[in-house]
Amino acid sequence: MPSTEPRCRPADAKFVRPRLDHVSLRADTLEAFATASARRLTVVCAPAGYGKTTTSAAALEHLGHETVWYKLDVLDRDPVVFLTGVLRAMRRHIPDFAETLLRELEASPATDIAVENLAALFISECDAAPTAEPHIVLDDYHEAADSPDLNRLLGYVLANAPGNLHFVVLTRYEPAFSIEKLRLDGEMARIERPLLRFDEEQVADVIEQRSGQRHELEHVRRLLALTEGWPASVVLAGMALAWLDASSLESALADPRLKTDMYSYLAEQVFTREPEDVCRFLLRTCCLDHITAELAELLVQTGDAHRHLRHLSNNRVFTFAADKQGAYRYHNLFRDFLRQRVVQDDGEEAFLALQLDTATALEASGDSQRAVELLLSANAPILALEVIARAGEAGLDGCPTDQLSSWLGRIRPALTTDHPWALILAGALGTRDGRFEAALADLGRAAQMLEKTADDQGVYEALSLTECAQFWSGDPQACMETCYRALPYARTSAQKLHTLLSLQSAALDMRRWDDVEAASRQADALLPFAQPDEVTRAQALRAHAALYRGDIRKAREGISLCHGPGQTTALRAAALNTQGMIDMALG
Repeated sequence: MPSTEPRCRPADAKFVRPRLDHVSLRADTLEAFATASARRLTVVCAPAGYGKTTTSAAALEHLGHETVWYKLDVLDRDPVVFLTGVLRAMRRHIPDFAETLLRELEASPATDIAVENLAALFISECDAAPTAEPHIVLDDYHEAADSPDLNRLLGYVLANAPGNLHFVVLTRYEPAFSIEKLRLDGEMARIERPLLRFDEEQVADVIEQRSGQRHELEHVRRLLALTEGWPASVVLAGMALAWLDASSLESALADPRLKTDMYSYLAEQVFTREPEDVCRFLLRTCCLDHITAELAELLVQTGDAHRHLRHLSNNRVFTFAADKQGAYRYHNLFRDFLRQRVVQDDGEEAFLALQLDTATALEASGDSQRAVELLLSANAPILALEVIARAGEAGLDGCPTDQLSSWLGRIRPALTTDHPWALILAGALGTRDGRFEAALADLGRAAQMLEKTADDQGVYEALSLTECAQFWSGDPQACMETCYRALPYARTSAQKLHTLLSLQSAALDMRRWDDVEAASRQADALLPFAQPDEVTRAQALRAHAALYRGDIRKAREGISLCHGPGQTTALRAAALNTQGMIDMALG
């Protein structure tokens, strides 16, 4: 190697293991490190602030392992710089380690030696070193992870290093060096976010250590839910409680000083490190609780949504797989930071516009419930009611009762006058609660208002829900009359079929056979184009009619066709009820 001016030596801070004053370790995390320490490579991979460095240092110390610590930075993209630094770290434990190689590397501003040859020289020195089993910890690998030369060197070293060496790589991003052979040979272990995030006991321990106060269990659990166990945010919250005499953690989490510290951390350690196009994607999608590539594309319209989500997930940018297959979500606090960033950069009006655009995208993707929630959060109740109107009765049927109640509680106080769809929402909720008189009054007023504005679709929805309330209140006569009234307003074949089957059901209860047969004939003409649930409903009604007319064999054959996968709970319950009546008649 040519000898010129010596290279700059790495700062001592790159070799120093982190200080361990008070570290809270979970038992399962320590067990995972104990298992991993027998492998040649352990990858500790998680987003910023998850305590990769502190937890790894504490676990290795607890297990009694000798550690060689080296902290990477951007200069380590040069494999000579990296190898020089690792040699110096090794010499802190083995004083004469690789003296000749180190002198030559430090005297060379560049090298023509292939990366693999550099790696081979390092391995030769390791082979000649005194017998020991050090764990070489490579901290902040992500700072130099984009260097192909560094990754080739690491891949070679890991594949050929003597068995007494163990490597622990701490990183935010997925390693780019070759690990497949180690994985197949059982020589690699992974420790990721689930093992690093705090549990309930750790949260209580940390906030007591930081604030000097022991908090009630409900407050600890609330903090755990809000932070999702992200250690950095728990530590910041604990510090905030040292400033405040707070009766609960809610006030501490709302304190501007805490938010400033937390958002500054996210900005410095996460957001500003991403490319500009990724930052734009993050800001554009920050109003979504669950993100799919298709949904994100409706907002960004660049064709890059798949690529961005894959990048954010693979690089642990506070982006995690959601419960729904193919969906992602941002960490609660990261999502809040992004929303605040939009307001900070572009103003309140821009954030409101983003909320409205996101609601439009949600509705277009078929998720009207989340669209309504977002519009209510944006204080746009009229727009929320318009989404409810477009979703119609089917949309309301798919909502839990608690959600309908929440919507109504937020919508009505914001309105200066009655809105027909607020009345329809109240009627649907009243029917579920068994308050039929109030429900029918609300639905009747809504139908009158919609008739005055010639909103045929709205009138149909109000009458369809009215018929439902009358059915459950036990008034088949009124139910039949409402069905006849609703039929002229039905605009689609699906609406006509639904109303005809409801008419047939009410007529059956009253043994009005002419009406039953007339409704059945009209419904049969529409069944070839119907959804499976409506086909099953029609078949159940035929079985019911056969039962009432005394043809038990036909009734039993008919009801046997009504039990299939994918039915709604209500339809399955109705079919089982009819089958029970048939079996009783047979008995």
